[in-house]
Amino acid sequence: MDFLQQIQFICRTTWEKNTGPCGNPCSSSDIGKTKPSSIYDNIFWQYDNGTITDTKYNLNYVLTTVSNTPSYEQGENKFLIPLSNIPRFTLRLNNISWILTGTDKTPMSVVLKIAVNTYIRNDTNMPNASPISASPPYIGIQHSCQTVIKIPVIDPDDDRVACRWAESKDCGQSCTDLPHAELNQKACTIELYASTRNGYQPGQRYRVTLMVDDFPRYGIFVNNKAVTPQQKISSTPLQFTIHIVNGPTSCDTNMKFVSLTVPENLRVPYPTNMPQLLNGVYLETLDVNNTSFLVSLSKGCTYQQLPDDNGRKNVTRLYEICKVTPRDMIGDALFCVWGMNNYGITSQPRCVDVIVAGRNECSTSPCTGNETCYNLFMSHSCRCKNGYKRPFCIQVVQWLLSSEVKDILNKKSIYL
Repeated sequence: MDFLQQIQFICRTTWEKNTGPCGNPCSSSDIGKTKPSSIYDNIFWQYDNGTITDTKYNLNYVLTTVSNTPSYEQGENKFLIPLSNIPRFTLRLNNISWILTGTDKTPMSVVLKIAVNTYIRNDTNMPNASPISASPPYIGIQHSCQTVIKIPVIDPDDDRVACRWAESKDCGQSCTDLPHAELNQKACTIELYASTRNGYQPGQRYRVTLMVDDFPRYGIFVNNKAVTPQQKISSTPLQFTIHIVNGPTSCDTNMKFVSLTVPENLRVPYPTNMPQLLNGVYLETLDVNNTSFLVSLSKGCTYQQLPDDNGRKNVTRLYEICKVTPRDMIGDALFCVWGMNNYGITSQPRCVDVIVAGRNECSTSPCTGNETCYNLFMSHSCRCKNGYKRPFCIQVVQWLLSSEVKDILNKKSIYL
């Protein structure tokens, strides 16, 4: 089936090790494999007009990550849904129990709900792509410290992304139970002071359930209908658990990514003729022997923790080798890595956006001199440089004097 006649969803789900679709026992030798489980064979994702009963859409997955400390497994499943079925729909997963947290007496029922809009956009001439997020199931933060948690999110269409607390309709009985936490919606960060006075206790776990929405950076048409920068196009859920731990006296994690690590927010085309993708992540830490990595990677990736290959005694590295084919997926994939020290405290993430089966769509210089070109899958985005304004990316002073602004002031027209 042609790409423009179907939509692809890559869904990563995470379970406590040996309790998920990997089965029991689950080990690193199972990475890259699918082990059908009778428990998950008959639990299916659902969408607006009913349940998807094709076995490809149940909860079984290709295992991508296994961790012993903390204990979890993560995997990926790919859905291919014909666009002719439902161009705009909600995909949901109901009634899956989540682990107990500090405020629970019984396991809570989880809801995952994805709002999908696959209509064609006039700016890219492609179906809209929903936001993508990646996270380990575990974020460890130190008790009695001020912490900012960065949430890795991207949008394949270069839309503006915002995070919000999930509501009961989005998360069922398993909504966020963090006390006294502030969410910066635009930056997608959570800030909290994990003190006893604020309701945090060492050893406790707390839920975080978010919705990630995408908004166009300027007015566009989706299915020939105008969408303003204030209107969201689609939504993606994200859920993880925060663990409060007792750490050292200092609130500094003493973990940071150092030179030879890929730059933050890097977008990398991964054409089909490339044999494999190599990535090295270098983490400076006080104790390399008791520092590990948490990862969220795609199918086709393997990884190994190794000593620094440049002789730095206080640096450990994670070496990734990925062979992702169009059969596995096409388009954007988010690869993220976190460091974790011996106390169980995690670092900020370092992520790479890999465009599978993509190429450099900006190589022909499709944007003007006042615009910056952003490479997209099979398309590109032209964003005005600082000091310039749409519709034609002219300087702000010129824009204020333009006929478009005069028409707006005269209420003759509205430019989105």
